[in-house]
Amino acid sequence: MLSSNQEEADTKVFLAAKHAEDIGCSDVAIFTVDSDVAILACYYSQLLTCRLVVQIGTGANTRILDVGENGWSESILQSLPSLHAISGCDAVSAVNGIGKGKWLATVQKKESYLEKLSIIGESLHIDESTFKEMEQLFCHLYGMQEEEKINVVRYRKFCKEKFPEPNKLPPTEDEIRQHVKRANYQAFVWKRALKVNPNIESPVGHGWCMTDCLEIVWMENKPAPEAVLELVTCDCRRLKCNADCQCRMFSMECTDVCKCCANCENILYYSGSEFEDDENDEEVDDF
Repeated sequence: MLSSNQEEADTKVFLAAKHAEDIGCSDVAIFTVDSDVAILACYYSQLLTCRLVVQIGTGANTRILDVGENGWSESILQSLPSLHAISGCDAVSAVNGIGKGKWLATVQKKESYLEKLSIIGESLHIDESTFKEMEQLFCHLYGMQEEEKINVVRYRKFCKEKFPEPNKLPPTEDEIRQHVKRANYQAFVWKRALKVNPNIESPVGHGWCMTDCLEIVWMENKPAPEAVLELVTCDCRRLKCNADCQCRMFSMECTDVCKCCANCENILYYSGSEFEDDENDEEVDDF
């Protein structure tokens, strides 16, 4: 009898497929209603020598897939567990407004995305270079592929909208870091489906924490600086905001979020004149 310490049915089914292969089965069929299993079947079709067929769905929506004939490149197949996890699965949240199709199309535009995705899940530690590549991937998903800092993308999109909806803004760098940790942990579990007794530690510290129960760590810092959270903006569309300007009423300067011109006179500019003379060098040092 096949015995295992695996906890997830999603992984046990592939351990059972490997066992069937070992005892001489050349064709193995998996029946499921779970898309996680179908995606993982495509990944494991390259690691098993038997022909793997998946029947997914119920009733009239049932489909039979020969997952070994998926037509995807090797680099896509190697990245499937982490790509499926980071884009949203049973255990990891999805990104609002960004579906699987957009994720797949985006990662295929840059080989380094696929290279780093294939590394995710290999160990429970994510090196900084992998995280930075994932951060740039998020920038790309939000339409700014040349940008590397998601907080910059978030700020620019915040400035574009008069009343931006928080759920439509990109996540912060802090949120992405926790999200990638959870995706890495889930991919780590999935990639050990063929091990009878895999050594998998607690998810605590990998985007989750333990209070009375296991909880998601969404972020460790505030979503924006305190000044932005308490920001006052104006709708002025003139070069010089007058007395009825909201910013002036609160004795605040205009910012990029305001609707006035970029060279609004209600923005404090430093002329640099006080630093031009040698006699003021001591002032600069003190400052």
